Amino acid sequence: MGMAINVAAVCGVTHITIDSRASAKDSEVDAVINVIAEEKCTHAYLSPYILYDLVTSTGDVTRHDLRALRYVLSGGEPLPESLPARMFTKIPHVTFVQLYGSTESMLALSQASSPQDLHDGLFGWMFGCPHVEIKVSAEDGRLVPIGEVGEVCVRGPMVFPGYLNEPSKTALAITPSRWYVTGDLGVMGAGGRVRIVGRDSEKMFIKHATVKVFPAEIELTLSRNPAIRQVCVVGIRDERLFEEICACVVPAGEDSAEATTEEDFLSALHSWCSERFPPGPDGFSLAPKYFLVVGEIPKLSTGKIDRAAVKRQATSVFNP
Repeated sequence: MGMAINVAAVCGVTHITIDSRASAKDSEVDAVINVIAEEKCTHAYLSPYILYDLVTSTGDVTRHDLRALRYVLSGGEPLPESLPARMFTKIPHVTFVQLYGSTESMLALSQASSPQDLHDGLFGWMFGCPHVEIKVSAEDGRLVPIGEVGEVCVRGPMVFPGYLNEPSKTALAITPSRWYVTGDLGVMGAGGRVRIVGRDSEKMFIKHATVKVFPAEIELTLSRNPAIRQVCVVGIRDERLFEEICACVVPAGEDSAEATTEEDFLSALHSWCSERFPPGPDGFSLAPKYFLVVGEIPKLSTGKIDRAAVKRQATSVFNP
């Protein structure tokens, strides 16, 4: 958000901010929408947790005059396709823009989507911004093949010169050829599109036998199940495979766990996953072995999912 504030100041754009304590802690989504309407905002950057509050809110968004709003922007973590899809049911006239960037590199990737664009299977596959070079590389710096996971690197005039008075930290972040090593994992697809799948520095993968499994890929598929409102996938220690896949899910409500027994709900999820996660060439499936039904997914003060807390919770249940 820092770069957005700076750009707004330089370009003479009116920039309106809301106390994050109100939006993150108290889920005052109606107050956020009210500010957007009263100030006649044309662009609204909504963090993923605010978007989630918006799509799950029982309030009537249509009572606010949002005709001036043209774009809703979000980023900060991989987003499930279901989030903008549900947003469009409440604010159908806007364009949704997914952003990727950092303090060190500013905005590097983006993707604009209309309701029609969500049906082409390309949501989350972002293009590089003007004057930005993007590559996906292995640990040794070599490019990984198209379709394989590697570390996202960014180069361009907007990349920072280095950390103040921290040359050793700068040397780890910027290569001699001026590539900024983001610490994020991504996949390069057709036409130069890039999809972010997690954080390397946070070990955002599950070591399942000989395979590195990236939670974001499984979460994207599970988020398309109408019986699931929210999901977080973590690894559970396993003596044979090192880690097994566990999905912590918040049921959608009346159409899921509340309308059936938890046993039936979990049985339906296992069946649904068996159809969508067939075994790969190695014989292993990405279908979660464990499902943990929870009322709420733990979050950090920033509103992002607290994966460490989710992992502890799941471990205490399945591998105490």
